[in-house]
Amino acid sequence: MHRKTRLASPPSMSPAPVGALAILLLGVALLGAVLAYAPGLSSPFLFDDERYVRDNATLLQLWPPGWIHAGTQETRPLTNLSFALDIAAFGPGPRGHHLVNLALHLASVLLLFLLLLRLRPAGGIAGLRDGGLMAAVAALILALHPTQSTSVLYIQGRPGLLSTVFALAAMLAAVDAIERWEQARHRAWRTLAVALAVTLGALAKETGAVVPALVLLWDATRSARSDARGLRERLLRFHLPVWAALLPLALTFALLRNPHGGVFGGGVVDAARFYATQPLVLLLYLRLHLWPAGLSVDRTLGMLTPAEPAAWLAALAVLLLLAIVVRSLRRAPWVGFWGAWWLAALAPTSLIPNREFVAERYLTMATPAAAALAGWALAWFAVRAGPRLRLTPHLGLFALALVAALPLGWATRGRAQVWRSDLALWREATRVSPTNPRAWYQVGRLLYAEDSVAVAEAAVRRALALGGPDLQAFLLLSDIMGSKGELDSSVVFAAAAVGAAPYKPWPHVGLARALARTGRWAEVEREAATALSIDSTSRAACYLRGRARAERGDFESARADAAALTRLPGTRVETAALLGLIAARADRATDADLWLARATERIPGDQDEALAYLDAQRVRAPRLAAAGRAADAVEAWTLTLAATGGTHWDASGLLGLARALRSLGRDREAASALRQATRLRPDDAPAWLELASLLAGSRDSTLRDAQAARDALERGLRSKRPGASD
Repeated sequence: MHRKTRLASPPSMSPAPVGALAILLLGVALLGAVLAYAPGLSSPFLFDDERYVRDNATLLQLWPPGWIHAGTQETRPLTNLSFALDIAAFGPGPRGHHLVNLALHLASVLLLFLLLLRLRPAGGIAGLRDGGLMAAVAALILALHPTQSTSVLYIQGRPGLLSTVFALAAMLAAVDAIERWEQARHRAWRTLAVALAVTLGALAKETGAVVPALVLLWDATRSARSDARGLRERLLRFHLPVWAALLPLALTFALLRNPHGGVFGGGVVDAARFYATQPLVLLLYLRLHLWPAGLSVDRTLGMLTPAEPAAWLAALAVLLLLAIVVRSLRRAPWVGFWGAWWLAALAPTSLIPNREFVAERYLTMATPAAAALAGWALAWFAVRAGPRLRLTPHLGLFALALVAALPLGWATRGRAQVWRSDLALWREATRVSPTNPRAWYQVGRLLYAEDSVAVAEAAVRRALALGGPDLQAFLLLSDIMGSKGELDSSVVFAAAAVGAAPYKPWPHVGLARALARTGRWAEVEREAATALSIDSTSRAACYLRGRARAERGDFESARADAAALTRLPGTRVETAALLGLIAARADRATDADLWLARATERIPGDQDEALAYLDAQRVRAPRLAAAGRAADAVEAWTLTLAATGGTHWDASGLLGLARALRSLGRDREAASALRQATRLRPDDAPAWLELASLLAGSRDSTLRDAQAARDALERGLRSKRPGASD
């Protein structure tokens, strides 16, 4: 076999001839990738995209370079710079980021094609004259393979895409430098080009640090028999500078605050179980490259113990795979090199303990190696099967490539469709990994945003059952209980969040919000003050403390909180709402109307603004009604009740809404609001009396009911008596 395919010969680095079929197939690869990923260009910000890209203020300007310290990617300044450039060029929406991700993927496809034209088995494959065709087949597989979809469609997959582009560029430049080493005139510039690509790749993602080892491995493999003297010379003059190109990465980790604290490194997880599980993870990755079914944005895999038979069987399988790669480096260097590339690309995440020890985006830099090996395997098969099918090797390989591309492209397009909906994406994650608590939490969060409260509650409770106490799940359940009108349960879950993470400000803010619904203002002030003692820049905590003080009549302290809000960035809505609330409680009507109008003049941009905006609408609504602006009052009350779930707990708001509706002649809607108000508070005399008046004198004849009006009047009068109760 070795003689027939010439794999045992020293690899060739002279450019392969490129025929019409290769050019056509490369065009199919690029066009197919664009068509497959096109639906994903309209995908929203998802998961970490929201916190680290959409809401990351440091990315909004290129200078001063605050993006160096951006989010959890502080050791990836090139990635952060690319996000900042996206925003500068395309605006803050997600589409620009998706376009750049797709462009980087297409760049990887082109670079792999160019690299395989130069770096191929000596003489190619016997019977296949067009060596460029095999390179095009590999490029086609890389372009359409679904394992790349997570990185291309997920904006936070950018680090892997950038690192892969620069890894392929560095290898292409290294091949050129090694081939032309005897031409001393341009050695320094070629070495510099390789070093620069290595540096940029490592600053995009730490996985790029394996590239110098791959360059050295390739050089050592090709030079072992034919150019040992040249290799010794290049070790000092070429490879040492390439390894030194990793120094900026080391300096970045040393000088910048480590963003991955608590995620990577010793002590993060049980190291023994981590290493016992990694062979199984590698086999999963291999299976996904061979059969990419069951992909998921967030996969869980149970950690094995060293004593489990599955751990030993998986380890033996990986050792066998490693032995094949090592043997191939001697007998079939081209195949061995790409096998080593695949293993090296996955080595950082498999050798350094981390909490997220399995993720499909880790495959991004490994997929070019899998594509190269798949292209070679299809070429090998075409040469042998072609005569039986009465096809030339070139046409046979072209046909095989198209047959492989169709299901791959279809699967990738399907992934792009799923990524258009974050709810569909996380539901898929729960199907692939039914025991994944994070996926269930995300499903619950998204269902709650769509007002599917009961189903959302079930999903979040399942997340807690699978993952144990969790800060985010407790806070979400607190909001869900509040929207259902179960205010005591809302406070209980918020208190549980504080118990789960008392050292973080958000649980205390969440508890303050839950307490505010019950009117327990002294406790609201206490929790907000605790949050501010942890984080003095918490906008929500400062606003809630000021609101609590205003409700308690401590206007001077409330104004101090309003002044503190003005010193925090992006607090225009919160400041106006708090000043309006203070003025309203202090009976300064003109000031109240002015500030409340300012607080509600635009749709809120984030959760902190929404909290203040809705409070302002609730305070403003009765003032609008009193001023004769009934339609505006109805709009304000309707918005507040819908957004806060107030129809389940806010009887006074429902009464105000009903009166405004009645003044507009919308008696049937008013009656519905009044009935709900009396259900929430059965001893609410004003609501019963308003309902009695409506049922007795409504202009809607179908609504008038004398007996029901008498019953409501009697109930209202009974509720007004001293000592009346439910």
